[in-house]
Amino acid sequence: MKKYRFFFGLIILVFFLSCTRHHDYIYSPDKKQCITIISDKRVRYIIDGKHFSIPDSNYVKLDINNGQIGDDIVGCWNNGQYDWKLINDGAKIIENKLDTLRFKFGIEFPTNNKGIPTIIDFTAENCFEFGFDYNIINKHKRGIIVE
Repeated sequence: MKKYRFFFGLIILVFFLSCTRHHDYIYSPDKKQCITIISDKRVRYIIDGKHFSIPDSNYVKLDINNGQIGDDIVGCWNNGQYDWKLINDGAKIIENKLDTLRFKFGIEFPTNNKGIPTIIDFTAENCFEFGFDYNIINKHKRGIIVE
């Protein structure tokens, strides 16, 4: 009987641990670049490359427990200056271990001349918008492959 309790408890533990973190892999259209996004209800890691766990470097750790209704990331690949440029509007940076010569990360959408946040700079061919609320690609699908 104890053996069954142990296995049952182990299965429940594995189930809950696997449910607490969600992994998304976002690729450039040519699949030469990948970003791993590991999220739970309070913290999000955005990592350069495909990873199954959090590495020692090349990531940004975010506090996403802000009560914001929309939770989106916008980004562009190879904009001439950076390998990728991303913005997760409304998040708070806890730790940034990205190589700032290769990657640019922000937490506020740029504003237009009237001070209104806009993502117009992220509508080019190599750009995307990814929504986390329903784990779907919201708009600008041409610049992203999601797994």
